[in-house]
Order: sequence, then structure tokens, then C-alpha cells
Amino acid sequence: MVSPKSLRNAVDFANEAVARSGRKVDYVNIPVLNTVDESYYAPLRDLKVGDSDIYFGVIHNMDSVDNFKQRLRLLKKYIPDFGIASPCGFGRHQREQVPGLLQDHLRASDILAKL
Repeated sequence: MVSPKSLRNAVDFANEAVARSGRKVDYVNIPVLNTVDESYYAPLRDLKVGDSDIYFGVIHNMDSVDNFKQRLRLLKKYIPDFGIASPCGFGRHQREQVPGLLQDHLRASDILAKL
């Protein structure tokens, strides 16, 4: 697997998917890597998904709260109003990992609310 250098492909895909859907799209989830390189986030300025809610799959690598806050601030720079989620949901995790994932979601939501 190759890590993308930016959110360009994700933004282009979301734009096309919403444009071609032929119906209202309730939300778009864009996975986000654990990076604080601003150039990675810059393509978000081109996100055009109408009135769809935007969720960023940013809840991962929660060991560094400072890094997580930086990622949220960079997202807010381009998209002021968004929700957060895990990048791939819970389907790729073992059952015993779910309680920790839920705790990460609670902690991440609390951090976002205080920014």
C-alpha cells in the first residue's frame, strides 16, 4: 500500500461521486492520514459536495493528543464544520479492540468540541 501525498484523490473522488449520484448524498467520509503536513490537507479547498455532511476519518493514532489537535486544526482551516469518524469503521478490528476504539471516539469528540 502506498500512502497518498495529499487528499487530492479523495477530494476528486468525493466530488465526482456526489456529482454523479443523481440524488441527495447525506454524508461523505474522507479518511485522513496521521500527518500534520499542511500540503496534505490543501486539496480540501476544492471539495464541492453541496450540502452533504462531511466526516473525516481522523480517529486513529490517538497516542499523541497534540498531533490529533493539529490534524483537527488543519481540517478546520479548510472545512470549518465537520464530523469525525474512524477511517475504516470497526469492521477491520478484532472484537476485543472495540472498547478501546469506542474510548478513542469519546476522547476525540471531546477534543473536537473544545477546539
